[in-house]
Amino acid sequence: MFFGGGVFEQTTPFFSSFPPQGRFDAGNGGTSANYTYLPDGTLVDSFDTNGTNGDPNGFNRMAFRTIAIPTERFLASTNVTYDFTPNLGAFFESTYTTTTTVSALEPFPLDSADVFQSSVSGGIPLSYADSNGNLISHPFMPAEILADATANGIDGVRFRRRLAEFGPRGAENERQTFRFSTGLEGSFADDWNWDASYTYGQTTQAQRSEGQIDTTALRFALLSEPDPDNPGQFRCVDAEARAAGCVPANVFGFNSVSDAAIAYISADQNRNARIEQNVVQANLSGSIVEMPAGPLQFAVGVERRFEQSNATNDALTVRGLNSSNASPNVSGKFDVSELYMEFNVPILSDTFVDYFGIGVAGRHSDYSTIGSTSTYEGRMDLRISEEWLVRGSASQSVRAPNIDELFDPGTQTFAQVNDPCAGITATTTGVVAENCRSIQAIAERIADEGSFTLTQTELQGTTGFLGGNPNAFEETSDSYTFGFVHTPNYLPDSLDASIAIDYWDITVEDAIFTVTQNNVLNLCYNSANLSSPFCDDIVRFGAENAQRGALDEVNSGAGNVGEISTAGIDVDFNLNIYLEDAFSIPGNLNINTVYTYLDHYEIVNFPGEPSDSETGEIGNPRHRWNTTLRYGLGDFTFQWQVRFIGESRIEDTDLSAADCIGLDCTTDSVMYSDLQLRYQLSTANYGELEFFAGLENAFDEDPPIISAGLTDSDTGTETAAGVYDAIGRAWYMGVKAKF
Repeated sequence: MFFGGGVFEQTTPFFSSFPPQGRFDAGNGGTSANYTYLPDGTLVDSFDTNGTNGDPNGFNRMAFRTIAIPTERFLASTNVTYDFTPNLGAFFESTYTTTTTVSALEPFPLDSADVFQSSVSGGIPLSYADSNGNLISHPFMPAEILADATANGIDGVRFRRRLAEFGPRGAENERQTFRFSTGLEGSFADDWNWDASYTYGQTTQAQRSEGQIDTTALRFALLSEPDPDNPGQFRCVDAEARAAGCVPANVFGFNSVSDAAIAYISADQNRNARIEQNVVQANLSGSIVEMPAGPLQFAVGVERRFEQSNATNDALTVRGLNSSNASPNVSGKFDVSELYMEFNVPILSDTFVDYFGIGVAGRHSDYSTIGSTSTYEGRMDLRISEEWLVRGSASQSVRAPNIDELFDPGTQTFAQVNDPCAGITATTTGVVAENCRSIQAIAERIADEGSFTLTQTELQGTTGFLGGNPNAFEETSDSYTFGFVHTPNYLPDSLDASIAIDYWDITVEDAIFTVTQNNVLNLCYNSANLSSPFCDDIVRFGAENAQRGALDEVNSGAGNVGEISTAGIDVDFNLNIYLEDAFSIPGNLNINTVYTYLDHYEIVNFPGEPSDSETGEIGNPRHRWNTTLRYGLGDFTFQWQVRFIGESRIEDTDLSAADCIGLDCTTDSVMYSDLQLRYQLSTANYGELEFFAGLENAFDEDPPIISAGLTDSDTGTETAAGVYDAIGRAWYMGVKAKF
């Protein structure tokens, strides 16, 4: 790799370490006794560095990825109103949308540790009992690999292999959303308005993923023996598996897995989810009394909301017996009752200022899950003259935990964790050492070995479940804004202009983040006598296990442990030019620019940890602006939008300070242009028709290249596809109808 264009760039494809012919470790990890195959079937050293083996060791995942996922969308909506009297009406509105996507990925990457999880080595056993109880060697394992593994004293050969015989993985995802709202609305006493409504919404999702495997079936298929009824052929050792259709699978070499074995091992994944919402609400607003500076305005409303969701996976996914870790079904519901009030109070009018008023608002909510919460807002508007308006606000808001954050039972993970007990001896001092030695299995291992020294397998084999937390409570944010609006009246009649500049500052406390497994360990072992409740989430192997004392599980989940702080400035400039009056040119031209300066964006992931600065990182540039030029002539509208993203820093966690010495670890700024033409047609018989067509990224601006392996790089695009345009120039056209 080299640095170029302001970012990491690659001179060759970024190959995956899961090749289609397999990579087989007959040693204890590292580069010794590690084998793979050449295309002609020759068994060679995986880490050959002299070039004689050609390029057998990698797999280009990018060749199978699509930058854009094919998507089909359908939308239908209705909006009906009926007036019973001038002061009483009814309304009904509904929306139905369906979205279908079909995605493709490279063939499945198989790690033998996912199949032989109970094995210390996590690999294919060198020997095992056949169906008659006799000890046999693996019939498909090459003699060189078997000999090295035996000499190195391991019980199994670990391998990584791309299941190219299965073909690309794919997923079809269909999402349907239906919503309707109906109710009554009316007015009375001149300036009082009311409405009452019922709203129902439902979203369903059905996802099917192909090219996946059943790890239990594969485990049976990998343990084979000579077939006594068919000389020269092989069968699965397990009789029950044979009765269920088990076919031996040979993973050594290119295209070695038979079609029959593929059919037996394959297992599609299925996920079905449903979200449902019911809302009943009523609102009332009007003027209470006329004050010297204007009417005192008041609004009040009540709402009752019910929400529930569930997500159901197939049986293999729930148990972690296919290509993914265990992912249980998720189901939960809650309801909330809310009351809000709002006052708009005019204080001065037509005095030494044109207007001065304040507004106050409050909302009280009662959740069935977290109890009561309250929010508020205070704001002020000071119009010094027709040209100048000064405004500001202060508010506190809350976000209640959602159903996943509360009720998710946890998805299995095999993250790298740092065991605080690693290296502890009988003489190590401190609270952590005392807590570690209080565990029998660790104390016995220290007595036998002199220290609690973990093997590589033990360091990498810790599992756990990350899920929700029924004790999570609301996040709280404090927001402050202050700014002004200038609307000049000294411009000629052919021009209208305004500029608004606002400073904003937002702090979120008790943010709901996932408590990392390392934090769970540290909080437990730094507590007196292992008294922390986080200790209940840690499971170690017992004294009778070969991995005695080593971590078996570290579980964690959501918690109110984070803090977010951000501030910046928004500028909104708007200019209308009446071309006929200004230059005797037909039509009107509007120019609008919205600019954001990000002063800071800091995240604290856990109390006591240093803040992580996101300021200026990819996705959060210091400078960002959009400018839109819109020209209208009769029923025609032409629009040119320019989107600017300032230079951004690559994610800090990927790059140390040493990486960036003498190098520029930032992306260049990017500017995109989008063009659009619209034509509005109104007819007496067919309602309103609008035809439109456009070009996105009209000048085909390339995105910054960000090497695979960095957090900001999306596989298959070599850039941050959620921030930059990875597709290039694209066109669209369509029609909208209202009738």
